[in-house]
Amino acid sequence: MMAFKDSEGYFQRAFRVTDRTCLAAVYSAFQKMPLFIADGHHRYETALNYQKWLKSRYPQAPANASFNYILMYLSNIFDPELVILMAHRLLAGPRVKQVEEGPLLRRLAEYFEVTPLNYPSGGDGPGVDFIQENLATAAPQETTFILLGFGLKAWRLKLREGVRQKLLAREMHPALAQLDVVVLNYLIFEKILGLDSQALDNQQTCKFTSKIPEAINILKRGEATLAFILNPTRVDQVQQVASAGLTMPRKSTYFYPKVKDGIVLSPINPEEEIVIP
Repeated sequence: MMAFKDSEGYFQRAFRVTDRTCLAAVYSAFQKMPLFIADGHHRYETALNYQKWLKSRYPQAPANASFNYILMYLSNIFDPELVILMAHRLLAGPRVKQVEEGPLLRRLAEYFEVTPLNYPSGGDGPGVDFIQENLATAAPQETTFILLGFGLKAWRLKLREGVRQKLLAREMHPALAQLDVVVLNYLIFEKILGLDSQALDNQQTCKFTSKIPEAINILKRGEATLAFILNPTRVDQVQQVASAGLTMPRKSTYFYPKVKDGIVLSPINPEEEIVIP
């Protein structure tokens, strides 16, 4: 139907499938499989609200009315080429600017092993390879961050043994307590820095980027005071959280590569009925 190369160098292809036997086989197979909404949950919730509104306007519409269906892109969660990128956090604003290096490091040491990192001299800041190498020292079940700030200094923060069980597991579901971003939000942003959810939802206070070079440049330009670089969320962690009926924290999954928006559109006609194979 169409094929093109996107701006990031990936080939995007769309095929029209009209064979009813094939469609019936796919329909039958997916009835038995769990589906995880990894991206687009806001769009899904919006679709549910729109469906509810149309149902109120068209109460006699059949079950297979078009507004009872939504377009979905499905991907094999075990595909080795499907990766999760992490949205790194940058903090800005007057409140964060008042944070002093010494007191912050002492508070962090209550929960983390704090290790100063001396990156190679000659550059104008820590390089991407340097940061990634220090993040990679974390074992799969460990929580480790890289803190950047105070003149582009760098520290590795490793969650102390027992902290997760003593503090986090008492406050929340174990599946959530395993997530690095939850540790960051709860222990550092809330308990240490005193930033509530309203502050973290403010883009002037908390910025996000999946690219480490961009995080470094934002600090260099003075547009943020502190940066926290995280390891990506693992696929099995997403499964555990969703299987427990919970929702992943904001900006904790960035699946890559993505299908481009707008390749396929589904106009909703309340009088149209969807044919089930």
